Amino acid sequence: MKKIISLALASVSVILISSCSSGYVESEPNYVTVVRPAPPAPNYIWVNDNYVYRNRVYVHRPGYWVKPKPNRVYVNGHWKKEPRGYRWVNGRWSRR
Repeated sequence: MKKIISLALASVSVILISSCSSGYVESEPNYVTVVRPAPPAPNYIWVNDNYVYRNRVYVHRPGYWVKPKPNRVYVNGHWKKEPRGYRWVNGRWSRR
């Protein structure tokens, strides 16, 4: 039974890790003009559009409003040029 549980946990870990990986593309995608909807509350911040790597292509995900985290600032994602091509660097919360 322990072997089955260990195997199941290992399989889930591999799936989660592989879904978080990023790939490379020859060029940045065309940018889409987005009209921001009104914020749900005055203190919310806008998280710009981002991209998720799936099946060897980046899929566009629209921006959204989010409640700020205490003592943190949001750093938007960006495209990074590397020798293998461009890859998307995800946005993140950073300490102030």
